[in-house]
Amino acid sequence: MFGKYLLSLSLFIGILFFSSNQLYAQEEEGEIITISERVGEEIDQE
Repeated sequence: MFGKYLLSLSLFIGILFFSSNQLYAQEEEGEIITISERVGEEIDQE
C-alpha cells in the first residue's frame, strides 16, 4: 500500500518538474527571439 502511494507521488513530482522545465525553456526561447528582433531592427535603421 505504501509503495503504491510512494510511486504515484514520485510520478506526480516528476511530471510537475518536467512541465515546469518545459515552461522555463519556452520563456527563454521567447526572450532570445525578442533580442534577435531588436538586433534586426537596429541593423535596419543603420
